[in-house]
Amino acid sequence: MSGLENRNYVTERKKYSVVVDDIWFSIVILIFLKPGIADDIPIIDFIFNAGRVGLSIVYIGRMLINKKRINKDWLLLCVISVIVLTSTFLVGKAYPKALTHYFPSLGMLAFISLNSRKIDRLLVLVENLGIVLLTANLITVLLFPGGLLYREANNLKIWILGQKQDIGGFIFPFLYVALCLKHFDKKFSSKYWMILIISCVSAILEQPLGTLICLSLFLFLCFWDQYILKFEKRLLISILICGFIITQYICFNFEEMIWLQKILSGINLKGASKLRTVNIRIEMWRFAWDTIAKYPLIGVGNLTVRNWSLMTKIGYHSILDNMYMDMLFTGGLVSFFIFILLIGRSFKMIRELWKCRTGRQMGYCLFALCILLLEGCPYYPSVFFMLVSSVWFPYLMEGRVCDRDGDKK
Repeated sequence: MSGLENRNYVTERKKYSVVVDDIWFSIVILIFLKPGIADDIPIIDFIFNAGRVGLSIVYIGRMLINKKRINKDWLLLCVISVIVLTSTFLVGKAYPKALTHYFPSLGMLAFISLNSRKIDRLLVLVENLGIVLLTANLITVLLFPGGLLYREANNLKIWILGQKQDIGGFIFPFLYVALCLKHFDKKFSSKYWMILIISCVSAILEQPLGTLICLSLFLFLCFWDQYILKFEKRLLISILICGFIITQYICFNFEEMIWLQKILSGINLKGASKLRTVNIRIEMWRFAWDTIAKYPLIGVGNLTVRNWSLMTKIGYHSILDNMYMDMLFTGGLVSFFIFILLIGRSFKMIRELWKCRTGRQMGYCLFALCILLLEGCPYYPSVFFMLVSSVWFPYLMEGRVCDRDGDKK
């Protein structure tokens, strides 16, 4: 074989290897992300769950064996999962739920960490997959306004990404990844706008109130930043803390807040009455605070239906619809403070980018997701992928420095 033929052969093999890697990486990412509709189709649900468990075992095992130094933030998330699993063993007894809330996220982050040298390509694949999933979900919403599937027991419409409350757990992580790529390479701007437009249209059609509010908040912050004044990280974190305090204040004073009840009863969106859903959340949060007072350090874990009925008179709920409260409830003060530390480290991670507009927009996207967590518990790998982005983002930053216009140097 001549030198030219040999070079062509090597080039072809490299191209083939890249294509094979992209196909495999896309399959792995899709399995970890798991579209919500899979939960309602038993055979599909089994395939995804088996794939998640198998891939998580493989990638976590490989990371522990091959990595000389395990990422600190991955370990912190692992500590939370161990605490919740321990408290579940001692009190809650709902072991599958404790595992499914964290194990796939740990597996996905381990997969990303092991392929950190290909982080640019991985993020492109995540972005492309996000466009495909959001578009497919939007098409099903348009074609099947009554739901692609329907849960009669809960009166829920199901589309590709699940029920309407699930979509926020996909929108903000995909926006975050799109902003990361756009920040370092302007050629990704069109894809960012595509994800943003599809997300807005989907939220308007499905009408999940929390997602609509948080998406509007993100757009407002971006608009204000571009045309009026930029926001500081400390202000955003302060607002987030105030938001948690305000929700807890409402929890214990809702009966006297007639004006708020009138506002909620006047909101006419698809699904259950907003006044009813808020009442349910308040009942759960009050029960959670009573339980936290008895098990303050490591909580009670994930409760089975039987244990829930023994501990409370309200109807069974698998989660508390407030991720911060759910952390306190299932993992106690220890898990709660570790979770807050992870969020703080994620904000701290992008401080070098705050002088750039797209860097600040990443912060606004993270802030919007954190606000969404005040009314939901999206224990999705996509959400932890974003909240614990300090596991993978430093690899993206290697060799890159940005000026005030956000252009790479």
